[in-house]
Amino acid sequence: MQTFTFKDGSIAVGLQNEPSKIANISIDSVTSMNRECDAIWNRSANEFVGKISPDNCTIESRRGGSLYITGHFVLSENSYWTYESGRRADGTYTFGSEKIDPLKLNKARYFTCWMGVQNDEMESGWNFTANQPIHDQGGEIWMAKTGSNPEKMAIRLRNVRWPYGNGQDSLVIYALKEGQEKAVSYAWGEYNAALSGINLRWLQAGCTLNQ
Repeated sequence: MQTFTFKDGSIAVGLQNEPSKIANISIDSVTSMNRECDAIWNRSANEFVGKISPDNCTIESRRGGSLYITGHFVLSENSYWTYESGRRADGTYTFGSEKIDPLKLNKARYFTCWMGVQNDEMESGWNFTANQPIHDQGGEIWMAKTGSNPEKMAIRLRNVRWPYGNGQDSLVIYALKEGQEKAVSYAWGEYNAALSGINLRWLQAGCTLNQ
């Protein structure tokens, strides 16, 4: 697997909060690292395991000197684990470390949701939206309560999987208000549920798994 890097890393800053910026990224935004930095993949049971060997992959740091790059990747049916590190010839790490601590990404499921926020100034009594796409790895849908007392509210959908301990895997739907770090309320069900909903009287929402 060939490895690329951004010519200007600032173009990717904040993508998690402004996904529309992805439209500004093209093949001209990246450059290929040398082919000795290719990741070599092999099948291991029902997974694929990839590795960039630090004995082969060396790049010139923008801060001067050479960096030895290593990477470890695991791709399974439901997750992707990735870890990279860079160290100098004297053994000091500029990113990552000798200990492999991967970023663990779970495969997302996509839902379609409706959402209503109570608004006594509306003839219907509600601000309402429907057919909104969302994923279950922390996806959010925001809408505004209009009128003389405007507010922004949202739902978040998160498939919570516990790697250890007594926590029970659950599909959780959260109610959020702009400016409040913690969720106002939440409800949960089976982690593999195809339907999730919440009714707080002043906010209602329902999400159905896309088939």
